[in-house]
Amino acid sequence: HGERYDRDIPAYLFALHTYIAAVAKIVAAMALPNAAQDISDSATPARQRLLALESGRLFADAGITNMLTGDFFSWYVDDASWPSMEAPFSALLASLRGISFDLTHKRPESIRDLFKGLYEVFVPRQMRHALGEVYTPDWLAGHALDEMGWTPHDELLDPTCGTGTFLLEALKRRLVRARGNGDRLSAVDALKGLHGIDLNPLAVLAAKASVVVVLASRLLPDAPVTLPIYLADAINSAEPSSDGFFVHTLQTEVGERRFEVPAALVRSDKLYPVFDRLRQLIGANVPIAGIMAEVAPLLALLHIPPAALERFKATIDVLVDLHRSEWDGI
Repeated sequence: HGERYDRDIPAYLFALHTYIAAVAKIVAAMALPNAAQDISDSATPARQRLLALESGRLFADAGITNMLTGDFFSWYVDDASWPSMEAPFSALLASLRGISFDLTHKRPESIRDLFKGLYEVFVPRQMRHALGEVYTPDWLAGHALDEMGWTPHDELLDPTCGTGTFLLEALKRRLVRARGNGDRLSAVDALKGLHGIDLNPLAVLAAKASVVVVLASRLLPDAPVTLPIYLADAINSAEPSSDGFFVHTLQTEVGERRFEVPAALVRSDKLYPVFDRLRQLIGANVPIAGIMAEVAPLLALLHIPPAALERFKATIDVLVDLHRSEWDGI
């Protein structure tokens, strides 16, 4: 791409990550059947289409609870420099519009990690290796599962999943097995027991996007699925406490921050809805009393006692403080 990334490596890398993230999100959205808004429709201004994309609404309406949680790469649609980016993004949307991402009539054996190659082409090898990023070839992931004796009935956890190569190989094998048996797996069943974790937010987003493209025809709005790919540190994880909480401490430049979440919430299907609503309310600068009033009905369904709610409120206070200090984004 002819740019001198050595002039400002952090800015250049972030710009590349933003571009690749945008491609991944657009491709995933274009794969959705009957999406709430057609982001390939050139009659609608590019920024309006991208705002709908970055809001996460398209994915939520399609039955995905957590597509864009913790997304660091949506800044561009609200940036003051948007006018200079509008033409390139319009061209990107137009280029991708000419490609079909409907895998309905393709054999499941053809499933591959969709965005690994794009990332490797755009991000220089020296930079990837300096960041400790070495991606597994698809054939090697398949060979490793063979050597492990992994079967489609088994679970799989990849604590450094990258763009999802091992998870996609496992998903492919499940879909191939189901097709051979004359079955049609739902998205929920296809993903059951598969889990991926990675520290790189772009890798997590790319892995999610690949899974969405593969499973798009199986998504059901009335049976939402949580994509089991998480932006997290598999080594420094939250610890379960003896009194029914998961606890995590984070050392920052202004001291330690402590987060406590009731185990009943963590282990429930309310975890993502609660934290997504928290994200929206905190981002809208709603006072803490208003936030608690909003999330309390969801937490009440889990029979969380008042004392535990008060401890969780302390965690929400920390999140509010981080937002006010502008420590919750780029």
